Amino acid sequence: MAETLLIVHATKGILSKVLSLVANETSHAWGLKGEIKRLAKKLKMIQALLSDAESKQLTLSAVKTWLKSLKAVAYDADTVLDEFSYELRRRQVAVRDRIEYKVRDLFSTSNNPILFRLKMAHKIKAINLSLDAIYKDANAIGLKPVDLINSSAGAGHQQVPVTHPGIGDAEKIVGREADVSMVADMLLTPNNDNGLPLISIVAMPSQVKTTLAKLICKNDKVVGHFDEFIWVSVSDDFEDKRILNEMVQSLTQTNPQLSNMGGILKELRKHLKEKKYLVVLDDVWNEIPEKWESLRDALLEIGGSSESKVLVTTRSSKVASTMTSLTYPLRHLSDDDSWIMFKQKAFAKGGAVETSDLVDIGREIVKKCRGVLLAMKVEGGLMQSKKSRQEWSSVQDRHLGELPEDVTGVILRILKLSYDHLPLLSLKQCFAYCSILPKDSEINKDNLIHLWMALEWLHPSESHLTMEDVGSNYFDILLYKEG
Repeated sequence: MAETLLIVHATKGILSKVLSLVANETSHAWGLKGEIKRLAKKLKMIQALLSDAESKQLTLSAVKTWLKSLKAVAYDADTVLDEFSYELRRRQVAVRDRIEYKVRDLFSTSNNPILFRLKMAHKIKAINLSLDAIYKDANAIGLKPVDLINSSAGAGHQQVPVTHPGIGDAEKIVGREADVSMVADMLLTPNNDNGLPLISIVAMPSQVKTTLAKLICKNDKVVGHFDEFIWVSVSDDFEDKRILNEMVQSLTQTNPQLSNMGGILKELRKHLKEKKYLVVLDDVWNEIPEKWESLRDALLEIGGSSESKVLVTTRSSKVASTMTSLTYPLRHLSDDDSWIMFKQKAFAKGGAVETSDLVDIGREIVKKCRGVLLAMKVEGGLMQSKKSRQEWSSVQDRHLGELPEDVTGVILRILKLSYDHLPLLSLKQCFAYCSILPKDSEINKDNLIHLWMALEWLHPSESHLTMEDVGSNYFDILLYKEG
């Protein structure tokens, strides 16, 4: 997946150079316009195959080999075109400054325009022959040309679906009302000892553990019971000083970054002493008992009410055992609740029309998702843009097939499907770029868009749009698909 994106970006850059050279009148005088135009045409043909190659590269070893061959030729072409562009610019400067070449320069390949033209013509012709062979190989392994939106210098002239910030806000979390109520009751149960009671919500990835914890914190009974609510995203960095510092930040809405443990505890005592507080430790991975014991001892030193509680979300039952907590295993959605979640996406306003044929296919798709919420949302979002029974059947048979039995396998397959159906190659590039960002880090929308702009991945489709407009739309599309 990542390798294909690199090749796409490389060929886009090369194509841009080629088209610039074709437009350059100097290249006409060198007698290379024909070869360069042929090179541009071949690169466009190759780009039309990349989308199909991308969708097949994980299942066909021959496709991986083909991609590696294309990558090598693309780099060769890039080098040759850089050399040609440099020579054009150098000679333009020479003409401008009226530099006269000496007779001996005629015997130098670098200074003799005839010899240089012959050398360049030979190199570009060799690249064209290599691309012919690559295109022939693509046909042999079954790759089909696809009209990619970013396949030429005129990329971006097709429309990206318009989205709006917060488009998923109205979506309801279905089938979790009983879970919210039961965990709320657990949090309100009186503590029988002097420890710090801890409850863990345990579920596989994508099962809305974090969303459920937020709903619990908004439950009327819970809101009326606790004086303070503190939220810390933990992930795999389970260090007591960091977690306690983030508790201070959550309480004060400042970022003091205190380095002394005594100072941190003093600040927490100021806000929490004798108060009933609820600390939510979201997405915990720690399986080392000593780390939890160190944090628990620090929390006990704060001197909060004995009715204070800690709520943990984790994907591992071993984590819950390590923290000696009460465990609340989060079940998968029922078939009926799964269908409701799927319908919210697939038959949303402007999407597919809810006919009996599509309902029958949709219910079969939902069964394959095995109650995994992410799978339902991704599948529903994908089907929203497909209107006919034939399109729905194609996704059901070709793209889903027989999903793995394990939940993790289902999630990985669904995520790959979601990625494959992003409407633009540039959008895929922008999405893949996000993988280099630190886990659980906050993403500043404007900063991310400027990074995409610097990589030249944003191409306005209309004259009144800016790259910032395109980047904002891309961000909203990815946010909607993720949500």
